[in-house]
Amino acid sequence: MEILNKKTVAFWGRACFLCISLFFSLCVSAQNKQAAIWYFGKNAGLDFNTNPPTLLTDGQINTLEGSSVASDENGNLLFYTDGVTVWTKNHQIMPNGSGLYGHTSSTQSAMIVKHNSTPNLYYIFTTSAADIGSNGFCYSVVDINQNNGFGIILPSKKNIKLLEESSEKITAAFHANGNDIWIFSRKNQTNQWYAYLLTENGLTSTPVISAVGLNTLAGYGQAKTSPSNDLMMCADISMANVESKTQVEFFSLDRSTGKLQLIATSPAYTNSTFYGIEFSPNGQYAYLNLTNFLTWKTQILQVKIVDNMPDFSNIQTIAEFKYPPSNTLSSGALQVAIDGKIYISMLSKYLSVINNPNNFGSSCNFSLNSINLSPKSSNEGLPTIFQTFSLINTISVSGDNCDNIRNFSIQNYSKISNLIWDFGDGTTSVAQKPMHAYATTGAYTVTLTITYTDNTTQTITKEIEISEKPPKPTIEHE
Repeated sequence: MEILNKKTVAFWGRACFLCISLFFSLCVSAQNKQAAIWYFGKNAGLDFNTNPPTLLTDGQINTLEGSSVASDENGNLLFYTDGVTVWTKNHQIMPNGSGLYGHTSSTQSAMIVKHNSTPNLYYIFTTSAADIGSNGFCYSVVDINQNNGFGIILPSKKNIKLLEESSEKITAAFHANGNDIWIFSRKNQTNQWYAYLLTENGLTSTPVISAVGLNTLAGYGQAKTSPSNDLMMCADISMANVESKTQVEFFSLDRSTGKLQLIATSPAYTNSTFYGIEFSPNGQYAYLNLTNFLTWKTQILQVKIVDNMPDFSNIQTIAEFKYPPSNTLSSGALQVAIDGKIYISMLSKYLSVINNPNNFGSSCNFSLNSINLSPKSSNEGLPTIFQTFSLINTISVSGDNCDNIRNFSIQNYSKISNLIWDFGDGTTSVAQKPMHAYATTGAYTVTLTITYTDNTTQTITKEIEISEKPPKPTIEHE
């Protein structure tokens, strides 16, 4: 009879476990800080130019749900809006900045987007409240160079209607050319998604329409695009009653055409509502905010994304809570910030935080009520941000501890013209996702130099360790 040496087997088993589970990632400063300032809720605000973020109490916003904020690439405030009123950086109403067609009770009442070819022009896309009577899906244009740099809304470009009856959903993604931007909204109580392309010549008037997914009764709940901009998800909600059902839909996004294709739908939950949703910065997880209307308990769920497909077979509940008074929502929107964390509105003086959203299960480190906004407070909404502004560039290193080969990548390839990898052993690569074999064991500093399409550069380093291979199992004879 042949047996294995027990100590060797135990060592080999642990090593092979590491072979399967080894995965490294590094979050670093974003290319710019255009999402560094937040204003939301009842005059609440946060400044992510510091870590942890600094509380802001000078905001004029007092809204139930959505908002949006524009900052420059250095993180300096330019203007902000609740979808109805626009305030300048000195917190005064912008000229012509009243009466926009958003709504204080719209999930994503506004999203601010600019095209790099026209850096002085900012587009404010707005949605009205779907169940109150809709002004539809509209846009207005801010020229930030006017009014001594405080900006004005151009009179000829205010409340330009794109869609007569819209839901409360807005999201955006870069075109495949890395420069133009697709803007998405859904026609209310239909499965029709409308995509409009923002180019250097302005917004196209003819939408790309994708009739995919569910026909839902209620138009609220967030829509989000993934870090790679080729996946989109949205919270779908039936009306809030004891017969209601809710699901989250996932779509593949063709960045060349703007077309969407339904690829997966979450399990349906009865007597419940999905509202806030968000992708992790590395794109490997989706976080979903689910509230039960009968118990009024809220769950934060984590769904793993594998090969751009959600895996619903192992949904993780990373948090569950309920706040008095009963019969009210406990939390609302989810939004990733430039620090790589996901923030959750709590309809109170607090925000909760997912501190390590790139990690699986409880290791994502959910922290209840960890940001105190007092004397201000949050409602259901957080700022709606063009995701590329808020995403942290990520270096990922994956590999098998049983050999010396490592695979390298970054999460956000948008607007990148050139990459140079230095593996720390005298070899380099210009591939987007290189694979490299190290000749010897030891510690190495991997350096990545990124050149963006606007000719700015960024350098990221990552320390890695190439370990000695574990010994092979030995066989003993009795």
